[in-house]
Formats: sequence, structure tokens, C-alpha cells
Amino acid sequence: MDRTEFLKRMGLLAGGALVVGCLGGCRREEEEDMAPSVLNRDFTLDLTAPENSVLGQDGGSRIVQQVLVVRTAPGQFAAVASTCTHQGGTVQFQAGSGDLRCPVHGARFALSGAVSSGPAPRPLQQFNTQLNGDLLRVFS
Repeated sequence: MDRTEFLKRMGLLAGGALVVGCLGGCRREEEEDMAPSVLNRDFTLDLTAPENSVLGQDGGSRIVQQVLVVRTAPGQFAAVASTCTHQGGTVQFQAGSGDLRCPVHGARFALSGAVSSGPAPRPLQQFNTQLNGDLLRVFS
């Protein structure tokens, strides 16, 4: 094989590798969504503990064991999975608007976990809360 033939074959191989690499990036949007996984959680927060002091005021929020806990009113709490269902960003509580937002692509959720605006395809898992004195139980 002469030099010209060798270079032609190498060019074809390189072009083929490039096409295969590009096709990998052409997958459907749904395939990029985070696979839904159910979190089984049951934990108790002592609201008098320093690490939980933020939950002592309305609008305070904290992530514990992949659960975002938000104090919505005196004695009232909401708890949802802290991982966005779109691409796994960490959802944050927005005190000004009273909703949840993923900083990665801007998905918004209600405190119930329902999707308010995309690109998140599914709601966040919601958890039960039960307040008994200064102890807040969060559970599936």
C-alpha cells in the first residue's frame, strides 16, 4: 500500500470514529432525565439542635439525607426529595416566591413536589412530616 492509499484509509477511519461519537450525542431528551428512584426515609430532627436552627423560622430550609425540609409556617413543614428529576441538580427553596428551583436548568416545583415549569419531567417525591414538640419526623 502506498502513502496516498494509507492516508485515504486513515481519513476514512477517523471520519467513521467522528460520526459514531456524534451519534452518541443525538439521544432523545427523555434519556437524559434522571431515573426515578423512590427514597425510603424515616428520620427525626431535633429543632433545638444548632444544625436545625434554620428551621426555627418560616422560610427556613435544610437538606437532610437527600430530603429538602422547609418550614412553611409555624408548626408546618414540607419535605420533598432534593434531587431534580431532570438531570440530578440539587433543588433549593426560594423564600421570595415560596417555591423550589433547580439551578441547573431552571425547573421549578411547588412545595408539594409538583412540577410548576420544566424541563423536569416528573414531580419530586414528597415526604410526610409530623411535629411532636421540638421533634420533627420526616418519613416516606
